[in-house]
Parts: sequence; C-alpha cells; structure tokens
Amino acid sequence: MDWYRWWHGSANDPKLRMIAADCSMPLACVVGVWAYILECASGNHVRGQIDNFDYEVVSFHLGIDVETPCNAMKRRRMLHETGETLVVCNWYKWQPKRERDDVSTDRVKKFRDKQKQALTDSNANETPCNANETHVTPREEKRREDIKEVNTLVVSKLTPCPHQEIIDLYAKNLPELPQPRIWEGTRANNLKSRWSWVMANKAETKEEGLDFFDRLFAYISKSDFLMGRSSSWNCDLGWIVNATNFSKIIDGNYDNKVAA
Repeated sequence: MDWYRWWHGSANDPKLRMIAADCSMPLACVVGVWAYILECASGNHVRGQIDNFDYEVVSFHLGIDVETPCNAMKRRRMLHETGETLVVCNWYKWQPKRERDDVSTDRVKKFRDKQKQALTDSNANETPCNANETHVTPREEKRREDIKEVNTLVVSKLTPCPHQEIIDLYAKNLPELPQPRIWEGTRANNLKSRWSWVMANKAETKEEGLDFFDRLFAYISKSDFLMGRSSSWNCDLGWIVNATNFSKIIDGNYDNKVAA
C-alpha cells in the first residue's frame, strides 16, 4: 500500500493546535511531524505502527526537534505505546475500509487481473522490440533525480551523533559538574536529537557541530545558576540535552542577572 488518507481539516485539527502551543512551535512544524508519522505508519509492515520512525532523520528534514511534539502527541492521545511499539491511535477508524483488506484473496486476484489486462493493452500497441520496456515520462524522471539529489544531501550531511566526543567536551569545560558513568536510554536519545538539530541549523560538518557543543559548554560554565554557585542545585549533561532545557539555555534564560 503506497498511500493513505489525509482528511480535510487535518491541518487545522484542534489537537495539533494545542500541541503547537504546548511545545511553543509553529503549527506548520507540528503538522509536518504528524504527516511524517502518518506516512511512516502507512508504510510499516504492520500498518498503524511507527516502530521504524527515525527521529534523527525526521529532525534533520524538518530542522526541528521532533521528539518534543511526539511526546505531546502521546499526552494528547494521538499516539500510544504498546510495550516498545508506538501506534497511531484510531488508525483503522480513519483509514478507508478497502485499505484494511490487504490480505483479501479476492482483492489480490482483482489487482493481478487488472495488471495483466493493462500489460495486454500496452503490448497490443507496441512492437516486439519494446514490448517489455517501462516508459518513464520526463516529469517522472525529473522527480526521481530530485529525490536522488535530496537523499545524497542527507547522507552527506547527516553525521552520526559522536556521543563520546561530546561527553569529552562536557568533561573538559565542566569538570566540576557530575560526569556520566553510563550513557544510554533517554539521555542518549536526547543527545542524538540535539545533535541532529545542531547539524540541521548550526553546522555543516562534524567539526563545526563539535565546536558548537564546545562553545555551549563553555557558555554554561559562566552561569552561576547552572553551575550551582547560587544555590544547592546544579545541572548535568542529561539535564542539558533535554529538549526544553536545551532551548532555554540557548535563549539565554540562565544568564547571570545584573544587580539593580
């Protein structure tokens, strides 16, 4: 199945508007994330599931952190988790019935008969030398070239997250803060998402991406609040790479306040 149904009014769904407000994101970004999720769910071997959804790649394509709106969609019951699998809520309610009959013997037979008839009609108007050729229109050829160019760009720019190198930069700039002994699970996934955002918005190469984190950690070292110089609390790397905290740091929310 290479298509799914996008209902009229989906772009203005009140839930998507609430999620945009929850995440402080433009509605267009949230709609884009939802479209990626639906496409992934439609193309999955078990339709409606998005266990093959690649947060890093989608974050790169959209230039935003998609983990935050996805978490909001779980809270708004647009997505739900079944064990380790993420599922689109009410998938079969909103997709037409004919899409759900993929295993129907009758439907498969009709499809194959239609293919055979189309091939027969096509071959009737062709010479033997080109009877089995597949004709591609200039528009289709242009689209294939465009897709190939985009995929080449993604592969060349999307550098895997260098977790250990970033951890080393954190230790170099912030040795007085707690150092991670085990780096996995949610914290590792958060860092992976932050790295994708940096590569999509702030850097062109791995070296530039690492330089961004180097400067970020040096910037954090000047914050009395984050370093625990103004209270008994201090941040750590897991806290820093959380989507909300990361955005606040970049926005300057934790800069030292100048006394009046």
